[in-house]
Amino acid sequence: MRFYTYLFLIFPLFSWAQSDVDSLLINSENQFRDSIAAINLATEQQQFLEENFNAATDFMNNEDYINAIKCLNQVLIIDTNYIDAYFNRAVCQQKLNNYELSIADFKIVYDLDSTRSDALFEQAVYAKENNHIKQSEELFTQILELFPSHAKSAYELGVLHYLQKDFRSAITAFTKCLALDDKNAYALHDRGSCYRLIEDFDKAEKDYISAIELNPKSFMYNNLGAVYKLKGMYAEAQQAFNEAIGIDLSNPVSYNNRGSLYYENKNYKDAFIDFDKALDLNPNYILALCNRAAIYHLREQYGAALADLNKAFELDKLNPSILLNRGITKEMLRDEEGACNDWSKAGELGLQQGKTYYINNCE
Repeated sequence: MRFYTYLFLIFPLFSWAQSDVDSLLINSENQFRDSIAAINLATEQQQFLEENFNAATDFMNNEDYINAIKCLNQVLIIDTNYIDAYFNRAVCQQKLNNYELSIADFKIVYDLDSTRSDALFEQAVYAKENNHIKQSEELFTQILELFPSHAKSAYELGVLHYLQKDFRSAITAFTKCLALDDKNAYALHDRGSCYRLIEDFDKAEKDYISAIELNPKSFMYNNLGAVYKLKGMYAEAQQAFNEAIGIDLSNPVSYNNRGSLYYENKNYKDAFIDFDKALDLNPNYILALCNRAAIYHLREQYGAALADLNKAFELDKLNPSILLNRGITKEMLRDEEGACNDWSKAGELGLQQGKTYYINNCE
């Protein structure tokens, strides 16, 4: 009995030992299979992720932002930390004018990677484009604190100040931009415009010339011509306007500017040709309409002058100068009631000359 018992005791021990070996082998096999399955799953997910991200890129290139967002959403289901997917989705929302959604995604990008100055920059630019001026200014300022060499933010901050007519702050921002990027022609030009508006014409001239040397544009020559004109340098102004036209024959502003210079110098024939050309290029150009009307008025072609002023008024009904001049033209056509109505409206819009004409001719 002891033997069998022993055998009996040994057998189950052996049996259990054998079972343990089998169990270990089976577990190892299972773990191996599971790891292979996990690898396969991960590979499939990575492939799915890449396919959707690439498809989103294709949709974005084709300006199909809705389907791009759908693909990017699939990417972010798999990988909630995929920074470029958030960034691209923010761009898509931006294109679709979904301001809050775009800003939210740009914020996620920056939260995930605080070195991504581009995420903050895009937030700031988009805020500016949507007239969230204070938020945009704060973001550009934040970028410059975190990334002091970010020249683009310094430039955009200058533009913001310019739009708010804070020209001295704009000059400071453009100067900072130029300290970081002295080849930025637009910063030079825009700083020049700030100097022009605070009537520092010499500095404006210098900046415009420097900008033109780097990257000559029609609008740069136009503004340089305007400074020369303000300084009484008419020959230089005409040359600048000629250069503007030479660079871009389709820019109506250049013809209007040169025409205005001709007008001031009493060269009415060439002035009329330029105003006419400006209106050929842009029939709704209000300044050119008013300027051509002035030539018609000098020629005593009051009907033609009135037609131009009527069109200008339809395009800008809150411009008191148009009303004043139209009133004068109506008076020449013996439309006294119409003239008085125009002068009265001009006065109501704050133009003192309109009030004076109304008092002297209508009361």
